[in-house]
Amino acid sequence: MEETERIDVHAHYYPESYFRDVVQGARGSRAILQDTSGRGMIFGLTDPRIDPEARLADMDRLGIKAQVLSLANPNVYFEEEGESRDLARTTNNALSELSQNFPGRFYFLASLPFGSPRDALHELERVSRLPGFVGVYMGTNILGEKIDQPKFWPFFAEMEHLDRPIFLHPIRPEGGERLREFALEVLIGFPFETTLAASRLIFSGALDRYPRLRVILAHFGGYLPYAVARLRYGFTDYDECRVRISRSPETYFDRFYADTAMAFDAPSLRCAIEALGKKRILLGTDFPFGYTTRGVETTLETLAGLGLSPEDLAGILSGNLRALLRLPK
Repeated sequence: MEETERIDVHAHYYPESYFRDVVQGARGSRAILQDTSGRGMIFGLTDPRIDPEARLADMDRLGIKAQVLSLANPNVYFEEEGESRDLARTTNNALSELSQNFPGRFYFLASLPFGSPRDALHELERVSRLPGFVGVYMGTNILGEKIDQPKFWPFFAEMEHLDRPIFLHPIRPEGGERLREFALEVLIGFPFETTLAASRLIFSGALDRYPRLRVILAHFGGYLPYAVARLRYGFTDYDECRVRISRSPETYFDRFYADTAMAFDAPSLRCAIEALGKKRILLGTDFPFGYTTRGVETTLETLAGLGLSPEDLAGILSGNLRALLRLPK
């Protein structure tokens, strides 16, 4: 493996069928907008990124050998269970087909209809056999429900059995009108959602119940790396924080990985590396969202300037992810 190899764990892709169904059906109305010509958009994108050749050209320009593809918001989380189930199936099929058409360039994280835990398990059993499958995308909440609830435990157990990670991505942050202006829903609400969900996985005892479960945290772990001392304080000073766990929260950090998406500055990256360790940091770009303002280039430049050893830098750029996902060389 060359030291310059780059594999991107955080790259979003809307298949044509998904883009058509969600925009035309006006599902997930907070995500559906219109441009000045009246075309439907998902979070500002009119292009569903269905042209793999154009994407590959961007990847080649940035020296990215492979991307791990996943849906972004609103994913397949809709009130109608049948629609979510069907949308998950067609989306996962499309992503698997893409990985087969371009072997070694694309892998995918499955989307599951978590609104019905039974349907989610059935789809997981099916999709885990599809080419290109390497893990599961899970929102930080499912239609407002906490993901550490017992209803989701059978899913965690199956992910342990499959020995595949969960990619935990923020979705529908709470905060009401205070987050509607100044893009604060994305800038502040998303990292908070990741921090909240990860903290609940710790304090709820879920990580004790499933000791081999591994979780990738989007956007360099949200605020979790900054919160080590506060979480430790909660464990020592609040009885409720010790009901379901018997050791300090930061000792569970070895269960988490974090990607570099949107971590444009050195202090943020250094904090995540210090909190989680160099072996648990993964290259992520949030393509195409983090791509629009030179975010990818900035992240790569920042990583190169951290003074890491060649071995540690190569691990972050691809080696850590290859080991986690058991990717062929």
